Amino acid sequence: AINTFAANGYTVKDKPTITTYNELVKVWWDSYKNTVKPNTRQSMEGLVRVHLLPVFGDYKLSKFTTPILQQQVNTWADKANKGEKGAFANYSLL
Repeated sequence: AINTFAANGYTVKDKPTITTYNELVKVWWDSYKNTVKPNTRQSMEGLVRVHLLPVFGDYKLSKFTTPILQQQVNTWADKANKGEKGAFANYSLL
């Protein structure tokens, strides 16, 4: 950084390389969590941790498509509509 400043008169902060859904959520969460009230933050953290990350966390963003997302929403809807135990009844929040 010192050499860059000496050579150019400024430094540029490196942008994080985001390749997975998990990495994207981490960057998003760091900017989101302090913009909402504590109850909203707690609810959203639970939704992300319990429902989104287990399903999508390891997906490469380059492979993450609308049909993949829609298929999972349909799965959540089917389970909720059947009243299955542990179903995510509020899947529409996502």
